[in-house]
Amino acid sequence: MIVPLFLLVFVRPTFAQPELKKASNLKLYFLTDSNNRSCVYSSESKWESEVQSRRALDVAQVDYVNDRINLICVTKADEAGDWTVYDTYSLDKDERLLA
Repeated sequence: MIVPLFLLVFVRPTFAQPELKKASNLKLYFLTDSNNRSCVYSSESKWESEVQSRRALDVAQVDYVNDRINLICVTKADEAGDWTVYDTYSLDKDERLLA
């Protein structure tokens, strides 16, 4: 099952050293593998590699702008490859879903 949307919305990037300046724009990448384990990556290339090696059918990307969630893209596919669902969620400046 895909990472629940509420988890994506409430995930905040954290940094080990608080004195470091946070990046205002950031992307996080999620996958759920065939063993139903969820993983998150900050590197798109590592994520893409893991999607292939783990044969993940459920993936997501969360875009942060000015340290706020701006866009959530979720993709879910079936094992046979018969169908794929692409969902995109936009959020306003208060991180509320837009219609």
